[in-house]
Amino acid sequence: MHKDKIYLNIETFKKLSEDYSFIFSDVFFIDEEDYLTYYTSEGKKFDTWMKLMRYHYPWLNSKDICHYRFLIRGNFIPAMGNFFRKRWLEKVNGWNEYLYYKDKKLKFINEDYPMWLKLSKVSKFYFLDNQLAYFRIHKKNTSTTRAKDSNIEVLYLLLNEHEYCRKNGYIKDLEINLFKYLKRAKISLKEKLKILTEYNLSKDFIKWRLRKSVPKFS
Repeated sequence: MHKDKIYLNIETFKKLSEDYSFIFSDVFFIDEEDYLTYYTSEGKKFDTWMKLMRYHYPWLNSKDICHYRFLIRGNFIPAMGNFFRKRWLEKVNGWNEYLYYKDKKLKFINEDYPMWLKLSKVSKFYFLDNQLAYFRIHKKNTSTTRAKDSNIEVLYLLLNEHEYCRKNGYIKDLEINLFKYLKRAKISLKEKLKILTEYNLSKDFIKWRLRKSVPKFS
């Protein structure tokens, strides 16, 4: 944690109204020996989390990114860069240990994303554009060692958000993320087809797959 993280977050909260539930900041990447390093993605190097996120999620270059609409498109908030108001955590009953979807019960691997989604439905949040924490890159990162389980978890989490998105006009935003995880998740073809049918997503998924398969020419 950066030495000024607590001070800067407290001072920022003093300037924000009570309907702000949490603040998140950018983070530096560090290696196993605590040295600043780069995260490489698609042949490009990134020294901070938000630079990486803005590359993959262009809409994060917008002025106001603190909205459920953007979060449902993809989790761009680094867990180690957050500061909360306790009463808001209590209002949404804290973190969930398990994810329930249909008849399935999964122990959360990454319980932070559902928390951001819950809070963003009932409160505001704020991006403090400073690097106030560190993300350690190592061979045992959960995103690497448990990627298979994590992809299934996020898929079911997003499906649980479908009804809220339908009622509030966020279906197209949801699909940006949902289709990516529907493709990634190691579940049976039968289950994938059932999901597409049940949520009436077949046409949009086919269009998405066709767009992804079109070659890009310079």
